[in-house]
This record gives sequence, C-alpha cells and structure tokens, in this order.
Amino acid sequence: MKLSILKERDKSFAYIFLSLSALLAVSAMTNLVLAGYIVKNHNKERVITVPMAFDQPFESNSYSGDLRLNEMMVRSLIDLRFNVTPETIDSQQEAILRFSDSRNRSELKRSLISEAQYIKSNDISSNFSIESIKYDPSNGNTYVTGTLSASTSAGKLDLPDDKRSYVIKIQYIDGQLNVPLFSPYKAQPKS
Repeated sequence: MKLSILKERDKSFAYIFLSLSALLAVSAMTNLVLAGYIVKNHNKERVITVPMAFDQPFESNSYSGDLRLNEMMVRSLIDLRFNVTPETIDSQQEAILRFSDSRNRSELKRSLISEAQYIKSNDISSNFSIESIKYDPSNGNTYVTGTLSASTSAGKLDLPDDKRSYVIKIQYIDGQLNVPLFSPYKAQPKS
C-alpha cells in the first residue's frame, strides 16, 4: 500500500514538473519572440508633429522624416542663412553650424564668416524669397531656387536682386538632424 502511494506521489510530482517545464519553455519562447519584435521595431515609431510656424503637419522617426519635414527644415535653414541683419547674423550662423556635418563644418564656417563680415561692414539686411523647392529622392538632395534681395540702411551700396540656387542635403543620424551639404549650385536639377 505504501509503495503504491509513493508511486502515485512520484507520478504526480513528475506531471507537475513536466507541466512547469512546459510552461517555462512557452514563457522563454514568448520572451524571445517579443525581444525580436522589439529589436526589429526599435526607433521605428512614427510621430506626427504639427509645428507652429508652418502649415503642414509632418511625420518622423529617429531615422527619417517625410517630404513636408524636409521642406520645413530646408525653409528654416534658408531663413537662418539669408534672412539676416548685422545684428542677427552671428546667432543665426551659430544655429546653422550646430546642424552642419563635422566633416564639412570648417569649409561652411569659412563661407559664413566671410558673409558675416561683408554684411556687418556694409550694414546689409537681406531677404531670400524662395521660388521653388525640388527634392531628388535618388540622392536625398533638395534644390532651392529663389531671389536674394538686400538693402543697406545708409544706402552705401547699390544691391540689385540676385537669383540664386542652393543644394541642401538633410540626414537623420540617431534622431539628430545633420546637414552635410549646403552650397550653391549652377546646374538645374532633374524634374
């Protein structure tokens, strides 16, 4: 009698042990599946933002943004660089340099310093009116064409309106905006 009770108890413990082992295996598999899902979708959450100063909401994540975000950033960078006065040019150029790529920063900084010296020495205020923005998805470049209007408060210089074109490239690296290219261009982009 004692032997049969002992065998029944051992059998019950075996069933409980096997059930708990199966539950542990299912739990481990579930954790592995969830971990794979998290790794796959890490930083891919799309966020819709409605900015105050622009008329279009945009969608972004830490790796990219949609065309409306690209256009908004291009307009902001153009405004920072060309809609300046002698009083505002230093702070606006510092803002541009914060977004510039470290490999090209010294070249851009030299260009910005010469622009700032010219604007300050001649007391120039300028305004860039954007006429067209074209995005090329094959290389990620944005081509901006517009008219730069400038004037001096004392009338030192006769400054005619100047039609200009620029190419700007915007990248996202770990959620940070990076501008590796912001320079004039001569050729018309493909439409």
